[in-house]
Amino acid sequence: MYKVYLFRQLERVPEQYISLALPILPKERYQKAIHYRQSRDRKNCIIAYLLLKQGLKECFQITDFTLQYETYGKPYLPEYLNVYFNISHCNLGCAVAVADIPIGIDYQDIRPFSWEIASRVCCPQELKILEQSSNKATAFTRIWTRKESYLKMYGQGICCDLTQINTIHNKFIQTVDYGGGILSICMDDPFYLLNYSFNDRT
Repeated sequence: MYKVYLFRQLERVPEQYISLALPILPKERYQKAIHYRQSRDRKNCIIAYLLLKQGLKECFQITDFTLQYETYGKPYLPEYLNVYFNISHCNLGCAVAVADIPIGIDYQDIRPFSWEIASRVCCPQELKILEQSSNKATAFTRIWTRKESYLKMYGQGICCDLTQINTIHNKFIQTVDYGGGILSICMDDPFYLLNYSFNDRT
């Protein structure tokens, strides 16, 4: 089983929320939050952690946990190695997924399209999709989130040749247009992608 939590209205979160929420964060998350210069990024950092707490409690009755990080930065729970989660945030807000099998999630706002960037990250089949698309910005964002979610599930990060990853017709990835952005989820078991619970906290 798995659940996805999405928060999309950062502009409605008052600035004083940051001051009230920071003291309840663990030291590592507190340091990460105050490191951000932009208010939007601090809010995303805080809200994503609170969504993770809610998801772990609702799905696995976990109320006390610590975060550790793998070689390429993927977070995990050392006390609960059979519980998996992933976090993503962008200009629109943040998304958190919790599951009992490995999972990767990516949420992105749609940005201006660049053939230069696309040629560096897309395989030939993906470039063909872009050539045929009437909305290349949206099409590229869909491809990008699919690659990100795939890499995040495996804990690799953006550390390999992205042109070698073909996300077209990948049955382990589900992508939806949501809230003005693109959300992709990748899991080890494609059956799980047909049976999910989606929680929009806006």
